[in-house]
Amino acid sequence: IPYHNSKCKNFHGHRAKLIACFEGDLIKLEGDSCEGMVLDFAMLKDILMKEIHGRLDHSFIIYMGDEYCNMLLSTNTKINVTTFIPTAENLAVHCFDLIEKGLKDIQTINNIKLKSIDFYETPTSMARYEK
Repeated sequence: IPYHNSKCKNFHGHRAKLIACFEGDLIKLEGDSCEGMVLDFAMLKDILMKEIHGRLDHSFIIYMGDEYCNMLLSTNTKINVTTFIPTAENLAVHCFDLIEKGLKDIQTINNIKLKSIDFYETPTSMARYEK
C-alpha cells in the first residue's frame, strides 16, 4: 500500500479468506443431479479454485505504480501486478469481477448471480462488495 501512513506500506502478507454469496433459481427438474439446488457446490468450488485460488494463493500482490514493482518482477516469485492499490476493499471488487467472469458459462442454467464477496484479510478485518 504505497501511500499508506502506517505499517501497511511495508511488504507484508495476509491469510485472506473469501466468502462468495450466490443467488439463483432452484433447479426443479425432477431427477436432475442438482434438483433442489441453485448450483452444485462442486461447480462453484471449481470456479473459485480457478479464478481466485489459482491466481492469488501464495502470491505477492503489488500495485503497478508502486516504486518496488519492477524490482519484484525480476525475482523468481509469484507476483500479481494490479492496476489498483491492493487494499481489502479493492481486492473484494477484483475477486468479484474474476468470479463473475468464471460464472458466465453457467449463468444461463438457472439465472445464477454472484451477490456479494466478503474479503477477509485477517480473521477480524473484512471488506464486502456487492453489485
